[in-house]
Amino acid sequence: MCSVDGFTGSAPFTIEEYTSFNKERGPDGSNHYSDDQISIGHNLLAIKPNTSPQPVIDERTGNVFAYNGELYDLKENDTETLFNLIQDNQWKTIYSELNGQWAFAYYDRAREKVILGRDHFGVKPMFYMELNYELYFSSTIKPLMAVLNLFQYGVELDEVTTERYHLRSRFLTGVHTPFKYIKKLAPGEVKVWDNRKKQFQQSKTHWNEKFWDLTPNYGWTVDELRELTQKAFKNTAQADPPVTLSLSGGLDSSLIAGICHKQLDSVTSTKFVRSNNEFDVFNVIKDSSMSKEDEMIKSRIMSDVRSLINYLPTKQKEVLKMRYYSNMSYHEIADSCNIS
Repeated sequence: MCSVDGFTGSAPFTIEEYTSFNKERGPDGSNHYSDDQISIGHNLLAIKPNTSPQPVIDERTGNVFAYNGELYDLKENDTETLFNLIQDNQWKTIYSELNGQWAFAYYDRAREKVILGRDHFGVKPMFYMELNYELYFSSTIKPLMAVLNLFQYGVELDEVTTERYHLRSRFLTGVHTPFKYIKKLAPGEVKVWDNRKKQFQQSKTHWNEKFWDLTPNYGWTVDELRELTQKAFKNTAQADPPVTLSLSGGLDSSLIAGICHKQLDSVTSTKFVRSNNEFDVFNVIKDSSMSKEDEMIKSRIMSDVRSLINYLPTKQKEVLKMRYYSNMSYHEIADSCNIS
């Protein structure tokens, strides 16, 4: 997950204090850089082994870089690769050839520019605000809210934005957030802050520089589609810690779970907990056989299924939905619930 946090100029707080608001996003280490022009902090969640600490500083230029994300094409040195491409101004390469997800902050010392960027789909977050002629940015809105309160602006809802939020099924597109002053980068957006003039100099959205082709290909065979899906999973499942899944119960997440069990030898079963009368997948474990705890959870699920089915108009349909949650076959659930 990680976090990238920072601000320009001086402030009545340290970068360590500012970054601490996002400590839960990076329990594996925190590092910081600060001078009279820029302060950047990074909280690390180490997914890959031998992850380089951030922010990264170029000894020759003095440029500073920190990012949250992953480049799927590279097993190592993705931080250095993205840093070098940005220093070389290779924006077309970044947004047309790199396969991954990211949000970054980059300080160009010679030009005194701060550049913020976000991946094509906006998977990784980046929030920012202009306040008292300085720029504040973060992976979450918490540090920005703290700054607003510190300078006695207070945290206020933006009436126009909140109205859009309710009218659009509780979802905000573009750069808006529900709060005054606080905005977010749009998917694929790169913004350049001029630290001399204390204002944004330019903004460009690289959404059209797609490295993918979204044109439907109805000529794909089942084998070709399966190969593409498995390749995508293999690229995105590279991790040193155990792989975990969060399932919605739909076809997409169930397909991923199936591929996970086939491709990863360490994954053979799924644990469940019950909270707020809903089933939540919280872990994928290594045991080749079900433990006593797993058996108890399975028994509890079956009890809940029996109670649930009494209130359903179409029993077979809902039992089939439960199949994705429980990792059991339709017949196992049906037999246990005495449903034909």
